[in-house]
Amino acid sequence: MNFRRLFLAPGILGLLALFSLFSLPVPAQQGNEELVPLRLTTNPAEATVNIDDAYAGETGPKQAFPVAPGPHEVVVYKEGFLVEVRSVDVRAGEPADLSIELAPDVAIPYGLSLARAPKFVQSEGDGMRTLVEVLDLVTEFHVSDPDGGDLMAHAFETVVGTLDAIRRRESLLAARYEPAVRERFYGKEIDLSAYPELGVTRADTGPDVRFEVVAGRSRSTFSAPKTAPHRFALEFRGLRRWILENWDSRALVSEDAFYFFAIQAVLGRLDDPFTYFLSPRAVAEMKIDTTQQLGGLGMQ
Repeated sequence: MNFRRLFLAPGILGLLALFSLFSLPVPAQQGNEELVPLRLTTNPAEATVNIDDAYAGETGPKQAFPVAPGPHEVVVYKEGFLVEVRSVDVRAGEPADLSIELAPDVAIPYGLSLARAPKFVQSEGDGMRTLVEVLDLVTEFHVSDPDGGDLMAHAFETVVGTLDAIRRRESLLAARYEPAVRERFYGKEIDLSAYPELGVTRADTGPDVRFEVVAGRSRSTFSAPKTAPHRFALEFRGLRRWILENWDSRALVSEDAFYFFAIQAVLGRLDDPFTYFLSPRAVAEMKIDTTQQLGGLGMQ
């Protein structure tokens, strides 16, 4: 038996098949002449455009996007504005025009979210204790030597303002999008839209900072000395209780989320991307990752 012939036979067959493939007629490629320009303008301009779930570019004064004839989904994004979703049916040989006026979004301070707030409260009072610990660490060790009273005042305003911003945004998104579209582009959030407006007014009166919080027809005043940030921290406990009794009737705002908003406001005031809060779960996961990847010693 000729083993050499048997071994080479598949190679010969492969060459014959390859030769036959090249000898077949090649179908004409679809050229760019079949594409149709989609002239898309937005106000404001320089918005990101996705066509059929693929990045297409940014809008400009003379920008056109070549598309094949037929139906297309056009999605337009721009920071600070609501997502626009349009269906466009493009006809062969006919350039299509689409003009979109972008609507302003509701800004959420520090990108905070009730649904995505980490879980770190193990027992009653943990939230406030953690806030005080963060305050102590920041005022003692941060290089900017921040004013504790200023940090706490900013956090107080931020907590109230963020809760109302989430309420307003959920109302806006519910009125504008179908539920599936809303979740697709914005994810899930705890819906506060049924609650009344929640507002806060600040007044600096001598050595004290005074806040008036209003929810519908209810109002209350909170105050603390600027020079006593720990005293200020106690006001958060009173604020949370008041919000539960006068605004959050369905107890949708967890203690975790409430104090996480305050902590993020304290850290956000530092304007330092290298100082951030990690929940116990995040720390535990980081330790696991470190053990697996770096042998638990921070070295490889």
